[in-house]
Amino acid sequence: MTAPKFTKQQFDFVADFFGPLMHHPSDIVEAAEHLAKTNSNFKKDLFMDRATQAWEARHLDEQHAEMQDNESMTNSKLTTTYFEDEIKWLYQK
Repeated sequence: MTAPKFTKQQFDFVADFFGPLMHHPSDIVEAAEHLAKTNSNFKKDLFMDRATQAWEARHLDEQHAEMQDNESMTNSKLTTTYFEDEIKWLYQK
């Protein structure tokens, strides 16, 4: 099966539309490698930058919020006290 010869506009569309749908930014590299086969003038670095920016625009806020949640749970007095109490209980037996 021969891949179609994509234009810059089509590559931009793919980066903008499919970039955010990727599971992880490393998947963008694999996609870029496949797309490079469709056009000898394909600018792999530009595509990866654009797709990564699209991915980050969608996912970074979620990841940042998750990191803050994890941080607040691990730093909370309640969590620390709970685990200290559990450890004491285990050693009492």
